[in-house]
Parts: sequence; structure tokens; C-alpha cells
Amino acid sequence: MNSTEWTNGQQRQEIPTLKDLNSEELNKLIPTVIYLSIISLTGIVGNSLVIHIYRTKFTFSNVQCFVLSMAAVDLCSCCVAIPLEIVTVLDQYTFELEWLCKLARVINGVCTNSSTFLLIFIAIDRFRKIWKPFGWQIKAVVAKCLCFSSVILAMSISWPAIIVYGQETFDIPEYNLTGSECGTDDEVKETSFPFLYTVALAVLFIAGVVLLLILYCMIGHKVRGHVHNLNEGLGRSRPQVYIQRQACARKTTFIMFLVTLAFVLSFLPHLIVREFKSIFVDGSSTGSKAVYRILTRSYFLNCAVNPIIYSIFDSRFRRACKRKHSGHDIRSYDHSENLHTPKT
Repeated sequence: MNSTEWTNGQQRQEIPTLKDLNSEELNKLIPTVIYLSIISLTGIVGNSLVIHIYRTKFTFSNVQCFVLSMAAVDLCSCCVAIPLEIVTVLDQYTFELEWLCKLARVINGVCTNSSTFLLIFIAIDRFRKIWKPFGWQIKAVVAKCLCFSSVILAMSISWPAIIVYGQETFDIPEYNLTGSECGTDDEVKETSFPFLYTVALAVLFIAGVVLLLILYCMIGHKVRGHVHNLNEGLGRSRPQVYIQRQACARKTTFIMFLVTLAFVLSFLPHLIVREFKSIFVDGSSTGSKAVYRILTRSYFLNCAVNPIIYSIFDSRFRRACKRKHSGHDIRSYDHSENLHTPKT
């Protein structure tokens, strides 16, 4: 209950407690919770479907391995990282579960960084398929090792979050109170470690995005050359199997490019609002703060968008989903850059 001061039998001032402030803040967090809940539920359904279809309806290949790994990482985010984010964000003034904050930040970091490494490996695979179709290629077994390595690399980058994050206390001068939330741990808050860790993550993320941009620009240049040669009749002397294989490689590359683009774009709102935090928070209305809370978590969109991309642009995945929904059995299809023949 609120504390009240009395002077000459009259109520002078009502002083809220931390629980009162937290309860009042819960109403403002409803849009954020709804946003995260929708992404979580959509991502669980979509990624579960992707895992089922690609695991049971397509032959084992490097493409299938990468897609399954991406879906598994996104499913982990939807089942674990997002629910933990909801739990930590609901307690803005009386947060005491320091271990939960550390766990949430580490899992979030592992999932995000795993996706980044997977997208880089996918881009390298696509680059080899388009630029060096007759050279060495990433085999399915190697792709499996790369997917496993992406998680290991993500863990090696994300573990400092255990030190950086925890219970962060802050003063509320107007009520002479001290609140606590899940944020930068008080024990390291005054050190340079949180800043250095943030800079390191930013540098790695930017380097990854630049590498992806370079690879896909080179891929796009080569694809335009292929298309031009076919239009001019220069590539028609090639065997029909080669032409079909290259067409499949270009289509798969386009889908993987869209997945990569969605990942990068999902981070842009997060980066922008963090850079201009004062515009959204300091002296802003409740609505602006609600928008800020949602946009700072924009990167979670990536966890649910990939199944939508596959459903729109991957005709084989779309047909498999339709036949699964109708109850008809479907033979497994080759999802490599070979001809799309039924698996024997």
C-alpha cells in the first residue's frame, strides 16, 4: 500500500512504494508483452513446421542442414529467449533474480550470434555455388560441422554476458527510493568492461554485415552475368543438367539472401532507437516509451519471419505444407543443387 504523511489531521502527500510503481508500470508494458508473445507463438508454429518439412520431406544436403539449424536456433529463441525476456521486463522496480537476468542475456546472445555465424556460412556456401560451380563445394557433412561450430562460436562470444548483466539498482529521487531491474550488474557498472563488451559485439556485428554485403554483391554480379549470357544464347551450349542446376542454385541463393536481409533489417530499428534513446524516453509520453520498448526488441522479429519467407518463395516447401495440411503423403525431394528428383 501507499505510504501517507499527515499534517494537522489532513493528508499531505502520498508516497508510492516500489511495488506500487511496478504495478503502474505493468500497464505500460502490455504492448511490449503482446508484441513478444505474438512473435513467440508465431515463431514456434512456423519453425516447428520448417523443421518437420525439411527434415522429413527433403534429402540431406548442405541447404537442408543450414535451414534446419536456423530454424532450431529461432525455435530456441521463441521457446526460451523471448519468454525469459518477458519475465525480466515485467519487473522494472523490484527485480531480484540476478541469475535469471544473466541466463536470459546469455541465451539471447547465443541465439543471435549463432544466427549471424550461420548466415555467414550460408553466404560462403552460396558464393561457392555461384562463382565456382565446378570447384570444391561445402559438403553436407561439412555443413553439419559448420552449424555445430556456429553455436560454439556464439557461446564463446556470449559468455561475458554472465559478468556484464545482473541486478542493476537505480535511484528514484522524487520518492527517495531505490529500485532494481535486469540490466548492467552493479558490480561492473562503474568499470570499463560493459562498454568494451558492447563495442566488441558491435564491431563483430558490423564486420559480419559487411562480409555478408560483399559476398552477396559478388553473387548478384555473377548471377546477372549468367542471366545475360543465357539471354544472349552464350550459355546454351552448356549441358541441360548444368543449366537446371545453376537455375536451382540461383533460386536457393535468392531465398537465402532474403533470409539474410530480413535478419539485418530486423536489427535496424533496435540500433536506431538505442542511438537516439533520449528522443523516445526523456520527457516523452507513455506512447513514445512503449514504442521504444518494442523497437529495442525489434531483432526478435527475425525469429518468426523465416518460415514466412520459405512459404512465399520456396515452392517445394509450400507444396509440402499444402500436402501435409490436406493429409496426402509426399515423397522426399532433393533440396540440393542437383536436379529435384524424388529421393530413392
